[in-house]
Amino acid sequence: PLPFSIVTANPALRSKQPHPEILPLGRFIRIFIQLSCRLRQCNITRRGCEHLSKLLQEYSSLTNLDLGLNTITTGLWFLCEALKNPNSNLKCLGLWCCSITSFSCQDLASALISNQKLETLDLGQNNLGNSGVTVLFEALKQKNGPLKTLRLKAYDYNLKIQKLLEEIKEINPRLTIEYNVAGTTRLSCC
Repeated sequence: PLPFSIVTANPALRSKQPHPEILPLGRFIRIFIQLSCRLRQCNITRRGCEHLSKLLQEYSSLTNLDLGLNTITTGLWFLCEALKNPNSNLKCLGLWCCSITSFSCQDLASALISNQKLETLDLGQNNLGNSGVTVLFEALKQKNGPLKTLRLKAYDYNLKIQKLLEEIKEINPRLTIEYNVAGTTRLSCC
């Protein structure tokens, strides 16, 4: 069974609750797929990310996951572990406004280097700072992978980041890096 903490904030999922504490994994998977993996604003935290990571590693049919507006913070480490797993077929990961900071960017960079399938990553409205963006750009510079779209919060980037961006575009011309200046739009990848 999967701890119910992942789904407690979503009214659609609460109505399918077989037990107040746990939801059988098979039933959760059916709900998860039925919802097209859109778990926006569901109060998913670090613990929920740990369970989602297991799902992504064990159920390779899952390709899109939108966790926007959840305070996952350090839970990103678990999601990065799933991205590193060759069984994961995740193609789109929406992490818009998930309280991710520069602290988690090294884990994400490592996952981007090893992942062979992720095509879209939405990190808009997260405070990655120049140091976090630099770490991500350095990783993208190392590998011409499947990533086609990366969305970030707009910053006043320094010259080092501008140079890295130019190098990335030269290495991987298919990659589009979007800056969410207004903070009101989101990718609809999931």
